Amino acid sequence: MAYHVWCLITRKQSLWVRWIHSYRLVDKSFWKVDIPATASYSWRKILNMRGMIRPFIIHKVGNGANTSAWYDSWTDYDNLSDFISHREIVRAGFSNVSRVAELIFNNAWNWPVCWSARLPMHLNINPPDPNTEDVVCWKNAEGDLVEFSTRVAWDSLRPRAEVVMWYPIIWFPQQVPCHDLQIGPRRIT
Repeated sequence: MAYHVWCLITRKQSLWVRWIHSYRLVDKSFWKVDIPATASYSWRKILNMRGMIRPFIIHKVGNGANTSAWYDSWTDYDNLSDFISHREIVRAGFSNVSRVAELIFNNAWNWPVCWSARLPMHLNINPPDPNTEDVVCWKNAEGDLVEFSTRVAWDSLRPRAEVVMWYPIIWFPQQVPCHDLQIGPRRIT
């Protein structure tokens, strides 16, 4: 499922991704779209995973054209929707689907003056470079930005526990318990 979320966030070129963006998301953020009561099992599972996967998806802003200003994690301080309400966004003249590039004017941030008290840490962020593209990265369990793979996602998302002393009794090269089931032949009558 993490792979499907990754494909949606990075807008991978596939018919399924285009269909989801055209019919399910319809100019809404993947992070904020509601789960409809009539959603299929798989779509509901993908949407329910958002809270678990979100901390691992980081946007490195280039020109800001493909990064949501409010809902994508592109600053060190998480997404801006945690600090600014929808009403404040609209009151400042922005829309819910604004991109980071829309927050820039003359190579400087175009923050409303009233936000400076609420977002002092965001005033110190350097404006994006208009000559580079946005890049979506996966932040692994150690906090390093790495290239996405299902292996890296699994290592980041799986529950971890202490290694127990008795594991060699159960797991060893000649015996894997979940693969040792002997089922006798069936008799057709």
